[in-house]
Amino acid sequence: MIDSITIADYIRRLEFRVAELESLDKSLIDARELEGVSVSVGEPLVRRRIGSIPTARSYVKLGLFSRHPKSTDNKLFLDLSEVLMAPNKHKLRLAAREATRGAKVTLSKYERPMKAQAIFNDDSGAVTIATADGERHDFDSVSKAVAWCRANNVQAELA
Repeated sequence: MIDSITIADYIRRLEFRVAELESLDKSLIDARELEGVSVSVGEPLVRRRIGSIPTARSYVKLGLFSRHPKSTDNKLFLDLSEVLMAPNKHKLRLAAREATRGAKVTLSKYERPMKAQAIFNDDSGAVTIATADGERHDFDSVSKAVAWCRANNVQAELA
């Protein structure tokens, strides 16, 4: 049963939480404000967020990160906002793997998979993937459908 004391306690806890969040909000930095600021791939922040220097270079070659204009032939710089907004190392490795297979992967696309439904034809073994935006893709085997879903960041569920 809910009484006035329970409601008052709940409101007090909400007000306390709002005050905590407001103080936290003041200490946060908007990464968009850091666009254009360069950071070397040798910096500890980059190594912690992305990986080693060779890994960062390979991600730039794959197109997961863009080179900062300050970069030279010998020194590679990245945009600080891209580094801060990058997904974790595991997701970066998955995106790099898909990019090496020929898929066009961007980190923002990789973050949110597209929903789809997989429709199996038991007679022929064919698979049709119907995406949320109405597109249909036909494949003659399950392995080809799975490879396409991985390459295009599609999460298909059985219909």
